[in-house]
Amino acid sequence: MTATILLLCLGICYAGMSLLPIVLSYRKVNVRMHKDNIQIKGPHGRVIPYSKIKEITLTSTLPQQLSIKRAISFNGNRKGLFRDDIENNIYLYLDKDFSVPLIAITETDNTRTFLALESREENRRVFNKLVSDKRRLIQT
Repeated sequence: MTATILLLCLGICYAGMSLLPIVLSYRKVNVRMHKDNIQIKGPHGRVIPYSKIKEITLTSTLPQQLSIKRAISFNGNRKGLFRDDIENNIYLYLDKDFSVPLIAITETDNTRTFLALESREENRRVFNKLVSDKRRLIQT
């Protein structure tokens, strides 16, 4: 009886854990810009200091031949750390029906981050703010 209950509990926990990536992949990306950094909140979120940003652009293409390193990729939603074919770190924060252009951030160590927010307008608004904040920090 005790073994049956234990197996049942383990089965429920396993099923719950296997659903966790699916649930997390549907969480929207939230970007916050602070005085010295950009914070990406959500699954596999991260903080990028402005001092480490080499380039910020808008793009309509993604790197090809990506492999998952530490990420969630389900039903077109891709969030987290991937690697390209030459072992560069690529962070993707994309929903299934993401809008282009994407925000592309290249860091001084060549790590790249691609963001797609709620809409094209939101992508452009955040892009313009990032460029403005980066420019302001360079001038001071």
